[in-house]
Order: sequence, then C-alpha cells, then structure tokens
Amino acid sequence: MTITVKPLDGRNKTLSTSPDTIYLTATRGADWLQRVIVEIRPGQVTLTVVPTDPHTPINKATVRPDGSATFTT
Repeated sequence: MTITVKPLDGRNKTLSTSPDTIYLTATRGADWLQRVIVEIRPGQVTLTVVPTDPHTPINKATVRPDGSATFTT
C-alpha cells in the first residue's frame, strides 16, 4: 500500500508500508492541527484529522480499493 502526503512546504512525500497505522503531527504553520492518523488496512485506508480545539469536530475519510469513499464528522 502506498500513500502520498503533501506537507505545507508543498513537497510530496510518498510512504510505502504494509497494513499499519501512521501518526503525523503538526509542525510550524499548522498550530490548529493536533494530529492526523492514517490507518492502512487490506480493505481500506482511513484518514482521521484530530484538531487541537475540543469544540471542532473530528473528520474521518475512509477509502476502499474500489475507489468508493465515506466521510464523517
């Protein structure tokens, strides 16, 4: 499984991994973001954005191999 992330500096980074969970944390310029969690499973990839503000909803997107996706807040 391969995912590509585009940080604020604009340079894409590609990560290849077996099913696992990847935690990405904020750096300078993204103070509003506490963490991004990428769960990679054989049947789906789930991306969760968890903000630092407890009143801001957590956003989650799930993408399956057939290209279908769901988004929840």
